[in-house]
Amino acid sequence: ADLAITVLCIPFDIAIQKNSYVWPFGAFMCKVLYPIMTMSAFASVGTLTAIALNRYIAVMKAMRVYGAKKRAKLAISLIWAFSFSAVLPYALALEVDQNAKCVETWSSSYSQCYTLFIFVFQYVIPLSVITAAYVAIGLQLRRNRANLAAAHRRQDRDVAKVVRMMTIVVLIFAVCMLPNHMLWIFRDFSSSFDDSLRETLQHWGEILIYANSSSNPIVYSICIEEFRMAFK
Repeated sequence: ADLAITVLCIPFDIAIQKNSYVWPFGAFMCKVLYPIMTMSAFASVGTLTAIALNRYIAVMKAMRVYGAKKRAKLAISLIWAFSFSAVLPYALALEVDQNAKCVETWSSSYSQCYTLFIFVFQYVIPLSVITAAYVAIGLQLRRNRANLAAAHRRQDRDVAKVVRMMTIVVLIFAVCMLPNHMLWIFRDFSSSFDDSLRETLQHWGEILIYANSSSNPIVYSICIEEFRMAFK
């Protein structure tokens, strides 16, 4: 998901912004580029949620997760299937207008509903689930410290290290994605929103989205030795 945003979205978006948001890529790309960005954000937060739930089950149930590869493949498939389905209405609503800009063509009520859908399912629900899972894991690890043997305490330290890393990733996601969500909510529900201000805020909101996608490999390389070794 992060790679899709970095490789596919950033180069096109830079060209669009340099062109004052006049759309130079044709009708097909109008229906593809922005939905890819939204779909990748869905997939990214879906993956973070799946990791949190996986860690929660492993720690709270004190069990080894068998068939991990099959479960991971199934989870990834479901995440991307949902992400694709979630952006289909958005893709269908995008068209190049008479001012040569790629815009949504549905009514304001549909736009408001979709914006709220994105905010709830791409931000509120996933982050609530992730927060609850990691808080429960942290409390369980604290209880374990006094009761487990040394070998198990070492295992718990490894789990805690992963949880700390994922907490950093989730916090970066939450901070970087919130301004863009607020922008779209304000745009769709405010009757007085200047176009030039919207474009400026959209510009910075997209920069934060790209910063989130770019930061994850950095966090992984700092926190996971195996990740660093894979690039040597």
